[in-house]
Amino acid sequence: MDGRRSQWASVAILSQIIKVKDEEMLSSAITLAAQKGWLLVGGQPVHSVLLTDKGEAVAVKKSGHSNAPAPKAGKR
Repeated sequence: MDGRRSQWASVAILSQIIKVKDEEMLSSAITLAAQKGWLLVGGQPVHSVLLTDKGEAVAVKKSGHSNAPAPKAGKR
């Protein structure tokens, strides 16, 4: 989110970085984020995720930064 485009990230590595050991909870969170359009998911079962523009906007807004991108017109 520092001016670079999002890249696919391994769920296994992300779970280590954010220190989540409850796989069921992580899976539910990924499913919810994908349903809301915040993430794209890869694999079955999901092994990688990609933050969408909408997800990036939510993350920036939640972080408290004032430079959150304006939502794109049309899709919700």
